[in-house]
Amino acid sequence: MARLNQSGRENALAGLFLAGWGTFYLFKAREYGVGDAMEPGSGYFPLLLGALLVLLAVLIILRALLCAPTAEQPAATRWPWRQIALIVAALVSFAVLIGGTGKILPFTGAGLFLATLVMSFIAGLANRDITLKENLLIAGCMSLLSWLVFIKMLHLYLPLWPWS
Repeated sequence: MARLNQSGRENALAGLFLAGWGTFYLFKAREYGVGDAMEPGSGYFPLLLGALLVLLAVLIILRALLCAPTAEQPAATRWPWRQIALIVAALVSFAVLIGGTGKILPFTGAGLFLATLVMSFIAGLANRDITLKENLLIAGCMSLLSWLVFIKMLHLYLPLWPWS
């Protein structure tokens, strides 16, 4: 086993962090009824997610420990503030557009389709490698996919449009 470089140490620590959260969810899911695959209880999904997170963490740690270290990469000197701000703005816009503003302003929400479209478009602006046309296409596909999954397949009552 080779000595870990900075990148390997960071990956191993990230793996340990994920393993800790996965283990937490594994134990927390036991407090709820887990059930089985045919009749899952409320703890079934958190149990699966916790197990997958621990598995992913083990793979990350093994890769960090077993792979030969590469040349040291220069440490990032700047935080990607633009991307962070756009992702946060996308999440806030979705929350406002899907649920409205409550008592602050008389706005009841724009519906699932428009909220997903706006959120996906704003989040796509964080990636400088895609064009405006590609970003609009991805946002439209995400809106259609959210309609298909949440309304058609899961039969959730979510307003699709502001007038619905």
